[in-house]
Amino acid sequence: GYPRYRQVVQRTFVWGVLVMGLYGLLQFFSPPIWDQYWMLSAPITSIGSPEPFEVRVFSTSNSPGPFAVVMMAGLLSLLSGGGLLRWPAAGVGFASFLLSLVRSAWGAWVLGMVFIVARRGRLRQLAAVVVMGSIALPLLTVGPVAETINARLETVSNLEQDTSFVDRVTFYSEFLPQALLNPVGEGLGSTGLATKLSTPGGQLGEFSSFDSGFMHIPFVLGWPGSLLYVGGLIWLLFYVLRGGGPRSDPFADIARGIAIAMVAQLVFGNSLVSLSGMVFWSFLGLSLAARVHHANTASVVVKSPVYVNSSRLSQGARR
Repeated sequence: GYPRYRQVVQRTFVWGVLVMGLYGLLQFFSPPIWDQYWMLSAPITSIGSPEPFEVRVFSTSNSPGPFAVVMMAGLLSLLSGGGLLRWPAAGVGFASFLLSLVRSAWGAWVLGMVFIVARRGRLRQLAAVVVMGSIALPLLTVGPVAETINARLETVSNLEQDTSFVDRVTFYSEFLPQALLNPVGEGLGSTGLATKLSTPGGQLGEFSSFDSGFMHIPFVLGWPGSLLYVGGLIWLLFYVLRGGGPRSDPFADIARGIAIAMVAQLVFGNSLVSLSGMVFWSFLGLSLAARVHHANTASVVVKSPVYVNSSRLSQGARR
């Protein structure tokens, strides 16, 4: 049941964050030859240069974006437990997470933290973040690491000069009418790598890159499909957030926080599909399982006294 799934997910992410974090640091300081070959061969322009201190860390993933999403969820999940190993895992994981330079994942992590702490005043999780930050601090103050992260942080305060931000704003303003005014949608396979199937020579199509999940859904599914899809998603989120659960299960709130953080990333892309979608639907499912489990447990606890009292009454009547 849910307790067993919770335990397995916690253990998996402890080891996953540790291994991916260590490999990510190795990749940044001295990229292995196979990673250099991948960076030179893959058609990914935002992955950096295959030189020490020039890599945007992607660890065991194919690019920084998927790695940052998994690490974001992993770092949040460590707040619920995982033994002493979670502390060194969080230190190296947080450093590699920042070196991915994926600002959307950084913001999602902050949003998830705010949700978890504000949910019911879980100051214990906030204290855990402070401890994790203290462990990661020595790694973050190393010259090349600090310079790389600080340079990326400066782009947040200078958005007017940030080409990525400007391109995304332009995309929203120009493409919004086309995404919303097509009632039947373009259908599955009209975006992403699937566009190779409909273009001459197997080249990427016009909509191979789509920088908005909010527009991607109506563009692909149309009005009826979007209504059903988004309506079901909102209902699931409302059902999950309406249930609190006992304070003895912080993992339930952390799973909800990860799901909310993933939904927030729809601003930057469709985070409900592909690897990020696996993260979202997995933790949303765990949130649903937590609510059902705690509701059933509470029901048993409430019914137990009635059962005991009725048994005693029946015994007294026999006497």
